[in-house]
Amino acid sequence: ADDLLEAVAARGDLIDNMARELADHIALFHDGAEIVRIDNGTARIRAVIEGNHDSMAAVSVKILSQDQCSALHERSLDALGQVAPLLDRRGMSGHVRHCHGDLHLANICLWQGRPTLFDCLEFDPDLARIDVLYDLAFLLMDLWHKGLRSQASLVFNRYLDMRDESSGLPALPLFLSMRAAVRAHVSATSAGQQEEEARRTAKCDEARAYLATALRFLDVPPPRLIAIGGLSGTGKSTLAAALVPEIGGAPGARWLRTDVLRKRLGGVSPEQALPPEAYTRERNAEIYHHLMDEAAAALAAGRSVIVDGVFADPV
Repeated sequence: ADDLLEAVAARGDLIDNMARELADHIALFHDGAEIVRIDNGTARIRAVIEGNHDSMAAVSVKILSQDQCSALHERSLDALGQVAPLLDRRGMSGHVRHCHGDLHLANICLWQGRPTLFDCLEFDPDLARIDVLYDLAFLLMDLWHKGLRSQASLVFNRYLDMRDESSGLPALPLFLSMRAAVRAHVSATSAGQQEEEARRTAKCDEARAYLATALRFLDVPPPRLIAIGGLSGTGKSTLAAALVPEIGGAPGARWLRTDVLRKRLGGVSPEQALPPEAYTRERNAEIYHHLMDEAAAALAAGRSVIVDGVFADPV
């Protein structure tokens, strides 16, 4: 039990290298997951929203505020309406796969020192055939809700550095909210089953906290662009890493780095070296144009962006 990531995080041992390794592991898992072509992406998400609302309505009004539950339901449907065409497109274009389905910290452990997924959702395979970002959103929500915001931002950005899922960014606030809503009604149901008053009170508090989190995820601030420039070794990435969790809505800003982008386009991991020809003036210009294109796309998706590079020449 001490090696569950929930326990690792609770004692403050979920370090940056572990978070990056976890993101890489999830990205690799999603790469190999079975693609499921669907033409009803919007309907499937609507069914989850309605299911969450029905489950909340079934618990005592003393546990969850019905006004808040109704507000969450209405706002979730509004958010769904804004991304409906996107969800349908992603359902047909390979972004829906047979995923883990229950990807939170208690279902990840350290196995031989490495973060490892286990206990995937098996009782209903259809519930695991979901958008990969909806799968990832459970972990991001769990980290963010527990106050581990820098780790949530790191996992989010590293995953997108390893897999190009930026087209789904407009749906991320809704996905995060839905995951928190699931936890809210599960905790509320558990509260009603507790015999000890202390445990019942703790579960009630947990359910209310998740409901408040679900509502906050739908509060998306206007996107902002922050550019950090300077010569190598001047602390650009250190500054960016500190700012990322604080900018924009959960799970923080999209952090775009010329070094990472250059290596992704070169087909290697961020830690691998590239040959000298990857750093010619012409190649530099290509990288910065790609950087601006990705930043513009993320901003258009409503996500704040931090760009990190030397910026020695006009772009």
